Amino acid sequence: MTGAKDDSLEFWNDLLSTVKIIPLTQETVMKTREIAFQLKRKSMLIELDDMMIAATAIENDVPFATFNYKYFVRIDGLQIIVPK
Repeated sequence: MTGAKDDSLEFWNDLLSTVKIIPLTQETVMKTREIAFQLKRKSMLIELDDMMIAATAIENDVPFATFNYKYFVRIDGLQIIVPK
């Protein structure tokens, strides 16, 4: 929620009250490394925490909701949902 603006805080608070928190695993760390390698090779790196979030979603086969579609679309295998 570090990038959330005041007008979207209610949305995020409502969403977070309904979701399950998925722990970081060794497999997810390795997936993060793979994503970083692929993005670096394309000169399209994104922030490490964003890559870790994406890796967690991929490893757990769950869709990922984000307003930053342009960054996450770079990651192969990530199911993206853009909230309205």
